[in-house]
Amino acid sequence: IRGAAVSILGDSRAQLVFVGDFDASRDAYSKSCEDAAKELGLSGRLKFVGFSEQPEEWYRAADVVCLASRNEGLARAMIEALACGTPVVSFDVASAREILERNSCGLVVEQGDYPGLVAALERLKENAAERAAFGAEGAKISRALFQPEQSVARYAELYARMYHGTNA
Repeated sequence: IRGAAVSILGDSRAQLVFVGDFDASRDAYSKSCEDAAKELGLSGRLKFVGFSEQPEEWYRAADVVCLASRNEGLARAMIEALACGTPVVSFDVASAREILERNSCGLVVEQGDYPGLVAALERLKENAAERAAFGAEGAKISRALFQPEQSVARYAELYARMYHGTNA
């Protein structure tokens, strides 16, 4: 995180906001992240929010959402960000390429390629038109792929086929 934060923030007005499981008063890893931000002089530009009951507000406020998970199934954060019209930069985790690249709504870099992740974030930081296009496509694809009614209908159809022993 150190090099990435310094590189992305640089001399710009950018901020990095971490939303989710974070409590420096009870968790050693969280405390070390907080300490690193102070050590690098980034405390005012790195914000650790912790748990939020309304993450969609953070997604909508962001220019880009970064999914830097090492292991991830279909990432809920990716789906939520896209539904809010926010482009995503992600490591190559389950379904990231399929959803983000095939639908032109984000960028995917190889797992563990932190310089590549930073480069992708910087690319979108500098290109408002690309961010807007990715955001619009993301909102559209999230409706097409993840509407609850459609998901339920697909599962019902699958279960019916399984029950009747058909592969159609």
